[in-house]
Amino acid sequence: VGRIFLRGASAMIDLKHLDPSVREAVFSGLSERKRVISDLPYIGTPIAKPALDAILHWGASHRGGGSEFVMIEGDPQTGKGALLEEAHRRLAADYPLERRAVLYRASGVPTRSRLIHQLIVAGEVPHLWSNQLERHFGRVRASFERENVRVLLANKLHDPAPRRAGPYLTMWRGCCDELGVHGAFSIGRRAKKFLADEPTLGARMVTFELSAWPAATRWVIVALEKALSFVPLPDATEINADFMETLYGLTGGYPGRIFTRLKFAADLAIDRGAAKLTPALLIESAPGRLRL
Repeated sequence: VGRIFLRGASAMIDLKHLDPSVREAVFSGLSERKRVISDLPYIGTPIAKPALDAILHWGASHRGGGSEFVMIEGDPQTGKGALLEEAHRRLAADYPLERRAVLYRASGVPTRSRLIHQLIVAGEVPHLWSNQLERHFGRVRASFERENVRVLLANKLHDPAPRRAGPYLTMWRGCCDELGVHGAFSIGRRAKKFLADEPTLGARMVTFELSAWPAATRWVIVALEKALSFVPLPDATEINADFMETLYGLTGGYPGRIFTRLKFAADLAIDRGAAKLTPALLIESAPGRLRL
């Protein structure tokens, strides 16, 4: 187990450090190996687990009763959007015959009209475009009921107007109530301060804060080992003090930056025929290098 024989050769390479799903890719061409590293899976952590568990719990609940909300806040690159995407993916996998969650990215002028249009697109709601806004909302509500939607996931609720995050949140929560769904949203730390004056901010809402990963923590090492197990290189990367110091110096410990840097370094390693990632490859890799 974990060993692959090279075709036509007597050599045997131990690939126990790799996830079984990517072991064969080690011997594939450049394009296939680069395809694998361009799509690393979600890596769970103790920081993100409580928020993810709350969303999954709501996704498994029965419709009816009042709506409740999860607010995921944090600096950029702390994994807020990735967490929402993972919740959406898991609910789709667990309930393939239903649409337990609808995920969309908040963008544009934060108005009810734009929100309804975004829900129509994200929820794949049949419609005919017109100016009859509430008729459209009725179609969204009927579609959500028919497909058993339990959770509405909004990524970057503050975009593109952080100062309007408060009024938009109030409107958004009202829509969730009307649709009979729970709501989970991500919001940046800069926009969060503009919610302080919202009189009902804490009502029916649980807040989770994501942050940079603390250095020299066992679960961080485990998370990195998990991520690297999906990088199709023949030798195991040594996650030693030098590697960690270099990685944190380049990324500040923010998970989004960590995974991006690992992808860039893996891309460079594949081009150079390197057997594993090294601190030197982390330093030499640069944003924009990944070409897939």
